[in-house]
Parts: sequence; C-alpha cells; structure tokens
Amino acid sequence: MKTKELKAGKLRGWIYDLNSGEGLPQHAHDESTAHITIVARGSIVVYWPGRRLSEIVEFGGAVYFAPGVSHRIEAMVDGTKLYNILTGG
Repeated sequence: MKTKELKAGKLRGWIYDLNSGEGLPQHAHDESTAHITIVARGSIVVYWPGRRLSEIVEFGGAVYFAPGVSHRIEAMVDGTKLYNILTGG
C-alpha cells in the first residue's frame, strides 16, 4: 500500500494505491469528522459493523461515512486507487 497526504484549506486527506486485500482497518472518526472515499480506479468493499451486508463501490463511485460511524475498507483488485477526504476534526 502506498499513501500520499493531501491538504487543501480545511480539508485533509490521503491518496491510497492498493492491491487486492489491502485497505484500511476497522476505525471510526470523531464526532466532528466526516469522511468521503472516492474510487478513482478499481473497486473496494466497505464493511459496516452491525450490518449483515457489505457494500461494493466500483470505479467512479463514492461512499460517505458519517462522523462516528465505524467502517473498514478493502481493495477487491490490484491497482485500486482511492481518494479519502476528511472534513472537520
């Protein structure tokens, strides 16, 4: 996994280059931080604790994580690229 940090005004984030099976471990952001993930290449599966189903997000898709909501992200294919943008915090 390769990462690059981004900063723009009050926004911060990271670009992730992932291979199949790599990703972000289970985590949640504080109550003042929202998180948006944009899939720029490849596809991911998002795991939400307490839900029976996971969510697949493919190239061009995005997913919003509300503040305080626990989640885990895993690349489904080699060469997946994500843009994670965080607000607040």
